[in-house]
Amino acid sequence: MAMRGFSSFEARFRSKMAKATPTEVLVKKKVKEGLTKQEIEDYKETFDKFDADGGGTIDSQELGKLIRVLGLNPSDAEVEALKKEIDEDDSGDIDFKEFCELMNSTTLRKMQAVDDRESRLRTAFQKLEENDGRILRDNIIRMVTTRGSMQLTKAEADDLCDRVEQDMDG
Repeated sequence: MAMRGFSSFEARFRSKMAKATPTEVLVKKKVKEGLTKQEIEDYKETFDKFDADGGGTIDSQELGKLIRVLGLNPSDAEVEALKKEIDEDDSGDIDFKEFCELMNSTTLRKMQAVDDRESRLRTAFQKLEENDGRILRDNIIRMVTTRGSMQLTKAEADDLCDRVEQDMDG
């Protein structure tokens, strides 16, 4: 039975997504488990590279750069909020203990979950792209009718592609 206003594909997609583990649950689990030994070692190695004078702290101005080096992409406003969250003594310097607390915070774990999903999407689209960066309709149809747990019929795939606004360059 299709949901009113939704195609059968959209109804199946929404049903599948409703069963998926929400990001909040994954984030809470990671925060509760804490940092792994490997994460701590990796963070320490990177932290030490930013600790130019070897004093055991980094300037709060370098925090955004450090987080980005670790593969996350926070906005400037998010970095500012993170600085306020972890610099408990308002010294302007962040020691490794404060940094580890930050890296296991709910805020950063959410960023990791979002960045992971975005990365998986980028990878999927890279598999569809031609050398010139275009994605051909036939490639999309082949992908959605042969891969994944929610394979579409040819008619559903055609309907999906018909809804996409083409830029007419192929």
